[in-house]
Amino acid sequence: GYGVGKSKNKDSMFETHYKGFKNVGIPVGVYWYSCAYTEEEAIIEANKVLEYVKGKQIELPIFIDVEDEHNINASGCARENQVTIGKEKLTKVVEAFCKEIEKNGYYVGIYASTYWLNTRLDMNILEKYDIWVAHWWVSKPTYNGKYGVWQYSSTGRVNGINGNVDLDYVYKDYPTLIKNN
Repeated sequence: GYGVGKSKNKDSMFETHYKGFKNVGIPVGVYWYSCAYTEEEAIIEANKVLEYVKGKQIELPIFIDVEDEHNINASGCARENQVTIGKEKLTKVVEAFCKEIEKNGYYVGIYASTYWLNTRLDMNILEKYDIWVAHWWVSKPTYNGKYGVWQYSSTGRVNGINGNVDLDYVYKDYPTLIKNN
């Protein structure tokens, strides 16, 4: 959450989805929407993720989403966001999160839109991490770096789920990569 207290909440459906995917043999990964704008906050967020996945079998990466641009002038909101801190500082925030996750034995990656990857992060520093690029309604993302996952739509449909879901192409065999590492 991006309030002044910045709650770090687990999705209310996390446990249900985890059990459901496990019951039908679908590999599980983690997506974390970050509001961290300091390295210290990033480490706190990473440790919260580690708390949530403790004892669980995770076969896909733990991805950090860095695209927070909440209204810093709104009542009850933090006075900085991931846009206001700048590229250099945001890159350090992402790197701190990723290092903390890796230090604990998990495969980590970065989720962001093409725009954020191209303009808000120093990908020369972060290139060692896998990328999940979001770029909808195009035949190919305009992000020029390497990526393992491409989110190509936000209007997919899945039986049993009400409403739209995101759709992705996954180009890497993450369960095998993670098992072998």
